[in-house]
Amino acid sequence: MTGGAVVGCRLALGRAEGPAVGSCGVPTDVVGSGGRQDSLRAGLALFERMWRAGVPDPPRWVHPMPEAGLLAWLRRLLGDRLHTEDGERALAGWLGADLFGLRRLPPAPGFVGGMEFARLRPEHVGPLLRRISLTRPAPSPEELTATALDAEHATVFRARRAPGDRGWGQPAGAGAPTLGETVEIPFVVHGIWLGQPMPVVTAFREHYAAAARRFPEATVVLWTDIPRARAAAVLAELEPRSRPAPPPAEGPADDRLADVRPLVTWARDSGVALVNVHEVFHAGHPLYLHPQYVLEMAKQRPRGYTSATDHLRVELVHTFGGLYIDGDIRFDAGPPGGAEPASLPGLFAAVAAAPVACTLNVLPAGVSNDLILGPARHPLLRLWMECARLNYSQPQREIAGGLEVMARPYVGHSHQGLRHLAPHRTGRVHHAALELTGVTRDDLVPTAGAVVPANEVTWVPKGRDRADIRLTGDSFLPRMPGADRDEVLERTMGLATFLIWQLVAREGNLYLSAVEPVVAALPDPDAVWTALLRLLAALEPVRAAVTSITAQRLGEGGAPEHLWLPPQAAALIDDTSVAVSWFGRDPAEPDRPVWLLDEVVAPAALRRPGA
Repeated sequence: MTGGAVVGCRLALGRAEGPAVGSCGVPTDVVGSGGRQDSLRAGLALFERMWRAGVPDPPRWVHPMPEAGLLAWLRRLLGDRLHTEDGERALAGWLGADLFGLRRLPPAPGFVGGMEFARLRPEHVGPLLRRISLTRPAPSPEELTATALDAEHATVFRARRAPGDRGWGQPAGAGAPTLGETVEIPFVVHGIWLGQPMPVVTAFREHYAAAARRFPEATVVLWTDIPRARAAAVLAELEPRSRPAPPPAEGPADDRLADVRPLVTWARDSGVALVNVHEVFHAGHPLYLHPQYVLEMAKQRPRGYTSATDHLRVELVHTFGGLYIDGDIRFDAGPPGGAEPASLPGLFAAVAAAPVACTLNVLPAGVSNDLILGPARHPLLRLWMECARLNYSQPQREIAGGLEVMARPYVGHSHQGLRHLAPHRTGRVHHAALELTGVTRDDLVPTAGAVVPANEVTWVPKGRDRADIRLTGDSFLPRMPGADRDEVLERTMGLATFLIWQLVAREGNLYLSAVEPVVAALPDPDAVWTALLRLLAALEPVRAAVTSITAQRLGEGGAPEHLWLPPQAAALIDDTSVAVSWFGRDPAEPDRPVWLLDEVVAPAALRRPGA
């Protein structure tokens, strides 16, 4: 990455193995003035495109109002302001400005029309997801009618309940919504892979494919953000099936399907349905946690994709029923004919008949959200979604447990994973829902025997740096030298949206180190930095909100990582400005930088950009 100044040149911190920068510097690989001028022109052009793409009055997101009985129960547990005008306005303020309308929902694809997914019968879930799979041509609306879906056999696990057994263990006076006369769970297995290409060799592929082979009566579906047009291009290559796909005409470096082809081919050959998230969750049927999902995806890093899946997984089971399971867990365990529930079908049947009628992954100590099994619209899942939404109304310091917790060393310690806030913000929300309802691990159906726990930790680095991979703090990021100007614009708008949200969550902190890996992977990082910083500085409310900057950190291996900015971007940062209050301020030394989560937070401000 080219550059001209290192941000934070006042810093001289003493933590072992950390950055020790005493003066501004220029990296040895600085390009000549011609290269800098090209990047400057490209950065100003990108800034102007972002400025024009801004939405003066983006539509306000309105969460659907729960029905009266459900709302009364939720308010009893979570507070009377829930789903009031003042309460919703306050919650929306915590999400930051939607400058570019990224939270706008896409229109429904023509083939789903006005389908009401909330009224979808359990026996239609599997057939529907198979028919809209990206591994086959888009269906016609006629193929998705109730009559058409009836033509396909689908396994559903059912258990009838007496009137006194419909309260899923909640006290009679708690006002909790009850279950129906019959609990119905479709034999559907949901998995998720978002954001980055799935590795060709990974436990995720092996386990989902193994389950599809072993349980042909189940629908195994992998949810993705791959657009149908790209999957259709792969299918066009694969037809007829007997003919091998031709090599890309312009060579591997210009192969725009290289990241999509392996996944689509694998899903098609394995019998796994591949479903695009926004072909089901769209303007006519939005994700309940759509704004939060968009913010996490805007990070464009595995830690963000992990948090996005934390939201999506509970919504999938709440919408359709079935089993969500992380692909690194072996879930084809248990010999055929083994004792129930020591098999996947046995686990489904046991949960349908159990008092709570819903379970998570029951571990030797505690429970995990890497497995969720239950019927559609279970009240516990609905409460979980509301808890997740409210978790975005807390600043980062509260989510992490206080500045004292954030200030301790993480790299090289057993608690290093807690440095990343995905477990705090989204990964542990189920504990709140369980505590509010009094459901304990002893009330849940054990999962041992039906699954074998594992954790591939796909959002932390493995192996060595490669030419096509950017090894950074928490992940491998594929380099994107071939990204066209529209993709660069889209990614930069996402980064700006994320940074503005972090100004709220991190109390005025410009969290540049969090986006540096994404910027560095783009074709012209200097241009992106110039556009980003100029945009933020040109927006007066954003500029005024900045009181500190994070631009140095320790990598996962303990090596210091410095953020280099081109001169035009660095000139917009005033690291001599010290506000009365800033994120992490030490009262004893109010103008000195501090370490939080093994990153350097220093007082700073943004300058107004020149002409």
